[in-house]
Amino acid sequence: MAEQPVHPTDPAQVIEALQRELAELRKRELVHRSVQDKLESEVRIWSRAVEQSPASIVITDVSGKIEYVNPKFTQASGYPLSELIGRNPRILKSGNLPELVYRQLWETITSGAEWKGELLNRKKNGELYWEFVTISPLRDSTGQITHFLGIKEDITKRKRVDEALRISEENLRVIFNSVYDAIFIHELNGTVIDVNEKGLKMFGVTKEQALTLSMKDDLSSKENALDDLPAYWKKAVLGENQFFEWKARRPADDFTFDVEIFLRRLTLRGREAILAAVRDVTDRKRMQQQLFRAQRIDSISTVVGSIAHEFNNTLNNVLGFSNLIRKYIQDQAKVMKYSTAIEQSVMRSADLGNRLLAFARESKKESAPVDVAHIVNELITVSGKTIGGAITVTHKIDPQLMRIVGDGQELSQALFNLLINAKEAIAARKDPSAPGAIFIAADNSLVSETLAPKLMLPAGSPCIVLRISDNGVGIPEDIIERIFDPFFTTKERGRGAGLGLSFVFSTVRSHRGAITVDSELGKGATFQVYIPALDPKRIADERIDNLLKSKKGIETILLVDDESAMREIGTDILEGSGYRVLTAADGLEAVDIYKSKSKEINLVILDLVMPKMDGGQTFLELKKINPKVKSIFCTGFASDAIITQLLAEENIPAVQKPFRQEEFLHMVQETLNGVGV
Repeated sequence: MAEQPVHPTDPAQVIEALQRELAELRKRELVHRSVQDKLESEVRIWSRAVEQSPASIVITDVSGKIEYVNPKFTQASGYPLSELIGRNPRILKSGNLPELVYRQLWETITSGAEWKGELLNRKKNGELYWEFVTISPLRDSTGQITHFLGIKEDITKRKRVDEALRISEENLRVIFNSVYDAIFIHELNGTVIDVNEKGLKMFGVTKEQALTLSMKDDLSSKENALDDLPAYWKKAVLGENQFFEWKARRPADDFTFDVEIFLRRLTLRGREAILAAVRDVTDRKRMQQQLFRAQRIDSISTVVGSIAHEFNNTLNNVLGFSNLIRKYIQDQAKVMKYSTAIEQSVMRSADLGNRLLAFARESKKESAPVDVAHIVNELITVSGKTIGGAITVTHKIDPQLMRIVGDGQELSQALFNLLINAKEAIAARKDPSAPGAIFIAADNSLVSETLAPKLMLPAGSPCIVLRISDNGVGIPEDIIERIFDPFFTTKERGRGAGLGLSFVFSTVRSHRGAITVDSELGKGATFQVYIPALDPKRIADERIDNLLKSKKGIETILLVDDESAMREIGTDILEGSGYRVLTAADGLEAVDIYKSKSKEINLVILDLVMPKMDGGQTFLELKKINPKVKSIFCTGFASDAIITQLLAEENIPAVQKPFRQEEFLHMVQETLNGVGV
């Protein structure tokens, strides 16, 4: 039998028991209140979180009717709360998505699974916006779905950026495959990452084949020097842009062709790479060779007429002395004298023939040390007979004349053209029978500060000066600026193509030199050719390199050039040396930038020839804003006499295109430091 609880009968015990029970009840009440307070606090926190959430939140019943939305939902959709409660979220449908999307969404969540995806919705005002949506079923304690919870993030900006990037990539791909040059993208180790359609066509390969080829081993002709490409590549990897001529090879048929290659290091989506732009210049080189050949034929035709006279003289000597030998066969002294004269005549003719053949012989364009003194001496020997006995040719050559780097044969042709030009100027005088004179001089020199702007050579550079003077008819002032233009000639129709002096100018420019003309009507003309020299007494490159290594630029430079490629190249060079670079595409834009930032800009680099406002006019406008503006002119050819005068009067340094990077940076530093300015 179960034991019955004992109830106290003593009043004191009853009171004590009641007090214990009361204390227990109070304790339980405190715990319950604490739990209730905690729950209420958590509810308040979650409520604030939902209300203040940056994401849109919506709760619907199982039929899809909205029971709750947070403020972000009303803000994003543009609908007030009163127009949302009790309605289906499909009121936001844009009509731009397939109905299948919504059907799959509903089937997913009603089956108890979570749905995630992107929806294009429409606000109340009609504006479209993208959302990333997550919809989850909510269940009660029995596991039954009672509601659906939707959390939505506005991704409109991201979608716009993605779309812009997609369009940009498509455009870049179209451009990539439409450019004239073959474009290869390489890993730094030389592995091909990508190639455009021009590259595939140029080398006759498929995309799959191109990704396995090496420019050095598979696409390069054996005619190239083995060490050249690795040297160029190494410099490109170090961040130095490289531009050089190359002999390319088509793997399929081993066909070789001439190309120009531009190498540049760049970053593609965080990946370091080398861009190689390859341009087929075979046709251009062929045309240049044809022009060179035409110049030689034109020159040879001039030489042959005069040189035939010299050959006839020597042949006459041979014939005459042969007859005398037969006549005086018994006179040993005379036989020896006449036979020696015959031998000298024959050797003279042979030497003349060899020189003529050497002059006419075609060869590849070279870039090597050239002994200009030897070229001038040989040219004088050959052309002395070509010019004619009525014209006296004298010369003076510095016995220590420095060498240059270039193509000796091309330079010889250019100098010969100047001699022929001098001869024709003398023949065009009113009295062509008057004594004619041509003087040729070759001297060492240093480009002076005064001469540097006019010649577009860095001041202080070692150079050689070739002067060819004549006492011919002279050049009229109104055409002196045009004499180097292709096809410009003062000869009557059919007597000249107008390519002689154009070839001279092109040759001098290709040797990084400059040419000037001084002339006076009736008194003749003097052509002066300045070409940078190899000076064994001055290691200019080391001096410049040491200067560049010892100082990094920190100044701000405004670079003005109408050619985008020149702006890009100049910016890369300057920023690579630490300078901050601003750019302008013409003089008007440069003036506007300088007006607002003149206190920041330490130097302005101006192209001389530009649309809207040329470099000279731009400089004068900048000087109105800041009379102490520091500037450098950079150009290919200062043909305008006014610009040339401005350069001299303002003592503005100038660098001639094409320029060496070291010389350009050296001039920038000297100008910023006030050296020679």
